[in-house]
Amino acid sequence: MSGLTFLIVCIFALFRLIYGEDLYVSPVHQGDACDQFFPCSFQTALSRAEGNEESDTIYVSPGTYLIGNTLEVNVSDKERLTIKPLDPDKMPVLDGGGNLRIMKVSFVETQVTIEGLVFQNGNAGSEDGGALYVSGEATVAFFLRNSTFISNTARKGGAVFVTNTVGKVFIPGNRFEGNTSYGEGSALYTPCFSYSSLDFALIERNTFLNNLGDSTVYLNASGNNCSFTGNLLANNSSVNMPYGVLYMDVSGKAHVVNNTIYGSDMVGIYARLSDQNAEINLYNNIVWKTGETAFAGKSLTVLANSGRLRIFNNFMGQAFLLDPDADGTSDDTVVSEGVYLKDTSASMYSYNANLFTDPKFVNPQGGDFRLQGTSPAIDSGTSDLPAGAYLGTKDIDTNPREVDGNADEIPVVDRGAFEYNPLGVGTGGCTSASLSPLGLLLLLILLTKRFIR
Repeated sequence: MSGLTFLIVCIFALFRLIYGEDLYVSPVHQGDACDQFFPCSFQTALSRAEGNEESDTIYVSPGTYLIGNTLEVNVSDKERLTIKPLDPDKMPVLDGGGNLRIMKVSFVETQVTIEGLVFQNGNAGSEDGGALYVSGEATVAFFLRNSTFISNTARKGGAVFVTNTVGKVFIPGNRFEGNTSYGEGSALYTPCFSYSSLDFALIERNTFLNNLGDSTVYLNASGNNCSFTGNLLANNSSVNMPYGVLYMDVSGKAHVVNNTIYGSDMVGIYARLSDQNAEINLYNNIVWKTGETAFAGKSLTVLANSGRLRIFNNFMGQAFLLDPDADGTSDDTVVSEGVYLKDTSASMYSYNANLFTDPKFVNPQGGDFRLQGTSPAIDSGTSDLPAGAYLGTKDIDTNPREVDGNADEIPVVDRGAFEYNPLGVGTGGCTSASLSPLGLLLLLILLTKRFIR
């Protein structure tokens, strides 16, 4: 081999190691080449990625993939593995036919990203993770972006189950609809572990609709960087023992910020505090018309014997008194229609600026949870959050946060998952629905001020 040839081979090998291999799959696969001209089957591409230490990207062609056997991949010592659609405007559909789990991912020393796919009709039976089961070690990172999960079933994690050994979890912009579990997490069951200060879990700007289980989202929050931010959870219900639409076991720190939770027989937020250093921070949330079957704590139920609870700038479905003696006892238990706090001493919690009036959604019965122009949620949130809590820069519609919604020239974050903008400016442009009569008036005021200057 000549020196030039050897150099070219080395450069090519280095390029492959750094940038990895592009693999292409199609519902109508053509051999094992896995290239653009001869795409392979999904499992062939996963096996190819499993067999090397490169950073690979699997491009999934549009169409419906009828999954006959669970797709499995076990990767280790890779820089990253990414699974994404070939055409971002045409989401590929992975259909389990109601017979099996769709995908199982196990990884070590690897960053795995799944984005832009539809998982439907997965069924893990008596096991966990009907559509997707994810396991890994503390040094790995898992990203799940902009995917859709429909009609999946499992014991826990009806759609997605992530084991407690995954160190970094980032789940933004997904949609979970019509999934079922017989235990916790009809849509999502995930940890918030921290093995180091770099570990985190961020569940942001997801939509959870019409899921059925003992809770819709279950978070095992034993880490210090667990944020549940800007999500919409609407019309979810329970199967056996209703806990909460959002159910958290907290021995670390859990930050629940700017979510909208609406319409359920379950309590809106159900949590257990189990460590003296644990804390739950509830800021800027709207919890409305939940806990239909609960005698107390319809919006919030917290069971605690230690830790700290902060409740600021939220909407709760029913008024409550945060006073351990408000029920006439000295048992450190608050019982009211809106909130149930068990074994909670006065030194453990702080609260302020919570509202108990109608947040005024545009059309909640029709599924529109944006804010009317007269909503008291507009410009009434706070960005003064505890350390580690995450507000986000965009709302669930990817419109900017902290917009001046009342024309006082001071941008302030709203409460709930949707940020009101009187100008209707956002990814969708101006819409007649966004420009309410009050919005038109505010627009005229803004324009008048601008011209006067």
